[in-house]
Amino acid sequence: MNRRWLRVRALLESQFELLVVVLLALALAGGWVTYGAYVDPGTTTEERVVSSWGTTGDYDHAATVVEPNPIYDVGTTLENQSLYVAAVAPELDGTFRFGYNATDGGNLDVTVAEHLVVHSVAEEDDATVEVWRQVRSLDEQSVDSVRPNRTVRVPFTVDVNRTMNRTERIEERLGDPPGTPQMAVVATVRLNGTVNGGEVNRTMEYVLPVAFDRGAYRVNATAATQRFETTETVVVPREPGQAETLGGPAALALGLLGLVALGAARWRNDLALTDAERERLAFEDDREEFDEWINAIELPSDAESLPRAEASSLGDLVDFAIDTDNSVVERPDDGAYYVIHDGYAYSYAPPEIDGASPDDRPTTPTDGSTMEASGAEASSTETDGTDGER
Repeated sequence: MNRRWLRVRALLESQFELLVVVLLALALAGGWVTYGAYVDPGTTTEERVVSSWGTTGDYDHAATVVEPNPIYDVGTTLENQSLYVAAVAPELDGTFRFGYNATDGGNLDVTVAEHLVVHSVAEEDDATVEVWRQVRSLDEQSVDSVRPNRTVRVPFTVDVNRTMNRTERIEERLGDPPGTPQMAVVATVRLNGTVNGGEVNRTMEYVLPVAFDRGAYRVNATAATQRFETTETVVVPREPGQAETLGGPAALALGLLGLVALGAARWRNDLALTDAERERLAFEDDREEFDEWINAIELPSDAESLPRAEASSLGDLVDFAIDTDNSVVERPDDGAYYVIHDGYAYSYAPPEIDGASPDDRPTTPTDGSTMEASGAEASSTETDGTDGER
């Protein structure tokens, strides 16, 4: 009988109660998960957007050529350029545009106040520091009852040449402090009214940066949008994942089948080892553990006439061989084990059980050698000169 199967049976028998508890817990857990996945998945909550609205503010800009030059005709309007030459087109004209959209309508009073902000900023200790600042009002307009998707337009005009000259005078009067002069058109938008049935009272700013660049000025116009949402918490059916829909039934089936199989094996008495099987398993363990002390040798015929003493186990026989400085001899013909010492043959015969075959027991010696021993009292000596000593 296969030693591995004997071990499995011994383990199942010794841990029977624990295995029953584990399989029962697995079946219960699988049943609970399966019930939750297919019968009562339950509910969960999620946030849903019930209404939303958004604002958009952007700038259009242009400069008209007023000084003769070899590139543009006087009166030419340059629109939405990233760079304008201050000497030929000193004034920056533009329009700020504001609008909003809403899912459920709205009615807003919109006030737009435009200012020209000129200041100087410096970098200090990884922080931006404002050295000086001037603010000048450009325009202000109010429009009442603005509906969604309507656009409010507010124009502005900035004499960039004059602003650059004024900035230079300020820098001179301040003793040329550190920092970089900058300019920006700032539109402050105030909203008051209702959107999607809710009250709105907000103030927003939209900035159009203008940078001085060696007799020219750069304009960086980008649209700015904001989005606002109103959400509500709703209860929805929970969607079980694959771990529940597949893992639950698999755990339930595995637990139940394991309980049935384990119970049937216990009822048929297939798990408990007989005394012979336990002895055989102990022998197999000893044979594997003490393999280096065992050699397959054909004993001489006169060894049969020696007085014999039977060992209760292969382990005891090996211990005796070690104590007497001998090797254990395994007879290839019958698989019995011997130690020849002081005119006695100390032996151990492996137990046989139903279904056991010669292939089930390890009979190969450590070095694979076989030889005949001469003399009634001999210790095994292998042909390659090793003496089997510890």
